[in-house]
Amino acid sequence: MAALPSIPANDLIRVEEVEDGAFFAGEIFRQAFGDELPGFNSHLVAFYQAARNCFVVVGYVHCTVRDDLCFCGGLVLDERAIRRMPASHQTALRSSGGVGRRLLDEASRRFAQLPALWAMVGDEPMRETFHSAKFEAAPAPNLMVRWHADSGDSARAEVLRRVIDVGSF
Repeated sequence: MAALPSIPANDLIRVEEVEDGAFFAGEIFRQAFGDELPGFNSHLVAFYQAARNCFVVVGYVHCTVRDDLCFCGGLVLDERAIRRMPASHQTALRSSGGVGRRLLDEASRRFAQLPALWAMVGDEPMRETFHSAKFEAAPAPNLMVRWHADSGDSARAEVLRRVIDVGSF
């Protein structure tokens, strides 16, 4: 029996920044967090191309920039939509790191000019998603960071102090 051809994940998923995050991802955000999606600066939505000209929202994350700090949050995946994909599509996505990683990688690309991306992540499975996207634990409860530049320990310590001063986000 011949193996099915490999499908590049880039042919299945597109991550786009949208102005109205609630329109596209409000329902999956509500299901995950039990609340309405607030009006953040940047809404990144992962769209799955289910058929020609037919797109399904399968993930969301928001980013807020304050000065040179970028805070990411609200990462949510529509696991039901992902489970409805053909097995070959699910395999292709898993082999590329998954939808969550694709969202976080795109956030990092869009905000690469900033020293780092910051996230508050308490859920252990979600922490694994962030780890796969090059985030590491920071020395504060539930705080994770993806550094963009090697700015030295003293500069990193100063940025970390400023993030901790912000508190929960």
